[in-house]
Amino acid sequence: MTFSHIHREEARHVGDPDDASISELTGVAPPCKQCGEEPGTDTDRNGDPICPDCPND
Repeated sequence: MTFSHIHREEARHVGDPDDASISELTGVAPPCKQCGEEPGTDTDRNGDPICPDCPND
């Protein structure tokens, strides 16, 4: 095995872990900004995470 074989099998550099938040790394949505109980999968007008049950005022 030569250096070119090893180099070819390396994974691409996709960024440092510090670039992503812990919720992005774990795949968990941040809590809802209004109720704080459900995962905030939608966003309100300000771009804050809200759950589908909370009104989007």
